[in-house]
Amino acid sequence: MNIYDATVRLKGDTAHEVNKTGLTAAEIMVLRRIHGLDAVVRIAPVGAPDGDPFSHRDERDRLRKLYCDRDETAMLVNELFGPDHIPLPTTLDEDEEVVAELAARDRELKDTNTTTVTQEQLDAMIEKAVAADRAEREPDKEDNPDAPDPETGRYPDHVIAEHDARRQAGLDAKATEKALKA
Repeated sequence: MNIYDATVRLKGDTAHEVNKTGLTAAEIMVLRRIHGLDAVVRIAPVGAPDGDPFSHRDERDRLRKLYCDRDETAMLVNELFGPDHIPLPTTLDEDEEVVAELAARDRELKDTNTTTVTQEQLDAMIEKAVAADRAEREPDKEDNPDAPDPETGRYPDHVIAEHDARRQAGLDAKATEKALKA
């Protein structure tokens, strides 16, 4: 099994690069599956270790422990390499054109999940949201005839008269209660 050193771009982001050493060909394939086809760059072969200390079974178990920690990725190694009795790839025999084509296809898939909005569309969406918020905060006179006038803040005359009557009744009740206590 050949060993490689490489740089991994987390989720394909060039601002988040991690240098990795001692990678196997199978591990590079797993990293490409997780982070994107063009996420593993600057691959440099280090060579094959003397005596090939990795068995295919041990390498599969190591990859599962490192990269298959959640239920949704638990089958990643089997999905990429097949059942346990099938040997793992030992070298990266890849054509750069094929990798570039696969990476471009991967980017196209990522780009189809985004939407481009013009400045005019964005302004219209903001205006609509502000209008909806304003309408929610300022009740319509037809919906609530007791609401204050939005411009002046003054309540309608019938609301003021009712409030004054309640206030006077409260004062009268307090005066009566005070008189009874005295």
